Amino acid sequence: MISIELLITLFLETMATKTKFIEIEPHNKCIACWDCVTACPKHVLKKMNILVHKHVIVNPKTAGNCIGCLKCLRICQHDVFKKVNN
Repeated sequence: MISIELLITLFLETMATKTKFIEIEPHNKCIACWDCVTACPKHVLKKMNILVHKHVIVNPKTAGNCIGCLKCLRICQHDVFKKVNN
């Protein structure tokens, strides 16, 4: 049985889609290749990899580390990332 705390954590992690510099729209586009996760020098991106629920998310614990290098945006071939205009 899954605990309520785990369900809340999973729900909140699926909501982490934005930093100061990038925004993610993973649900319809991400194919879970994880190239962006590997490319991120500050480990801002994280795998959401639960059974058939697979896509990239912003790691809520490291979201503030994003430096706006846009390596994720450049490496992604599926238009998952958008640049945030500050």
